Amino acid sequence: MGFLCDALGAFAQVAPPPIDCLGPVDHLGIKVSDLEPVWEQLAPLGLTCASVSDHPEVGLRIAFLDGGVVPIELLCVISPRSPLAADADGLHHVAYRVAGLRVLFGALEHDSRFAFHGPIRRGARGHEIATFRLRAAPGLAYELVEEC
Repeated sequence: MGFLCDALGAFAQVAPPPIDCLGPVDHLGIKVSDLEPVWEQLAPLGLTCASVSDHPEVGLRIAFLDGGVVPIELLCVISPRSPLAADADGLHHVAYRVAGLRVLFGALEHDSRFAFHGPIRRGARGHEIATFRLRAAPGLAYELVEEC
């Protein structure tokens, strides 16, 4: 993901960024049509459902599975108005931890290489998040996560 560092390098001409680009992977987001069958099938691998919550503002029911190296976020559409309603089931996003999300978002939101899905908002676990896709490869979404 060096392109983020490149974009921040250009931004650094104006103000030094408060981050060292991307941190570790925070979680993987997977769109599914039904939560329970998926987490039941993953249970033999040691993954357990840690939480389930509804997020009507984005039309999703979200479950977090723990037990692996990286948590898995299962995303299930519960409203036809959900921004994920038209997306196929499967890997939806890779989420990276960052520090200084607001500065990073400010540096990248007007960069034509990135298509952000709205402003910074609260994610399912209460952290601030920003989601985007690369215009050159729009299939996979990326999420920037800053713990609050």
